Amino acid sequence: MKLKPEEVRLILARAKGKMLEARSRRPTPVVDRAIYASWNGMMISALLEAYKVLDLEGALDRALRALDLLLEKSYDPQKGMYHSLNDGKAEIEGLLDDQVFVAAALLDAFEVTGNARYFQLALGLTETTIRRFWDEQAGAFFDIAKDLSGHHGTLAMKRKPFQDSPTPAGNSVAALVLDRLATLAERPDFRAKAEAILCLFAAKAGDYGLFAATYGLALANHLRAPMEVVVVGNPLDPRTRALLRIAHETPRAGISVFFFDPEAVKTSPLPKGLAATLPNLPLDGIPVALVCVGTACRPPVKSPQALMETLRSDSV
Repeated sequence: MKLKPEEVRLILARAKGKMLEARSRRPTPVVDRAIYASWNGMMISALLEAYKVLDLEGALDRALRALDLLLEKSYDPQKGMYHSLNDGKAEIEGLLDDQVFVAAALLDAFEVTGNARYFQLALGLTETTIRRFWDEQAGAFFDIAKDLSGHHGTLAMKRKPFQDSPTPAGNSVAALVLDRLATLAERPDFRAKAEAILCLFAAKAGDYGLFAATYGLALANHLRAPMEVVVVGNPLDPRTRALLRIAHETPRAGISVFFFDPEAVKTSPLPKGLAATLPNLPLDGIPVALVCVGTACRPPVKSPQALMETLRSDSV
């Protein structure tokens, strides 16, 4: 167009100014500034996974800050998680997704930090969810609490969410949480409820294909013995981080990797599923790892190579 560069810059600047002026006359789109428990629960779990796999300290800090905020502002021990926070005020109770996604995030936080508070809150929230959402007649969870009267916003009828669309289905996530807690807390009643969920939807699962992916993960985790790796050591010790890195890189779906500071093992209340083994580990100042599959455990190891060999073993 035979224009000089400075002429082009001037024309573009004028055009941008005209566009901005025109846009300013249009209504500004509404920005939803509510904080939703379910979506934050999923994001917290994702950040904790990023911390484990990518070793991102900032991801851990943000995840725990978000989780602690939800617990402070949106959690009621009798009702469970509220759905949203608006200007610091909790609003809308009684939705299943908020309960199960936050319960999963609490278990993820417990695995990473060894903080017994997160485990106890996950256990309490799950018990509240069973009390308020579980169908005692046919099994599985309703999407809204049974004790809510009348319509719940636009939800005129209780249903049992099974399809991943687009987020993981509430009942499938609940089955994953129940099985994790069944092992940690030694709660066979939780495992029975997870199985009831899986049985209820089994006949139709194949029809949903990709949209039953979370159900497939829950079924696989339920049918095979859970693998747990427990690493005990000073969090600042490079040897501790090396053991955790090997455990986190293990290519096995459903593996649980727990980290504990030695002092926490000695002084903090442990879940029943860990209390029988952890206090008996050789806590001599050297980081140690314990691998268990089901109820059988390998001898504890102290080197990354030994841990890698143990994890690669077919039988434990």
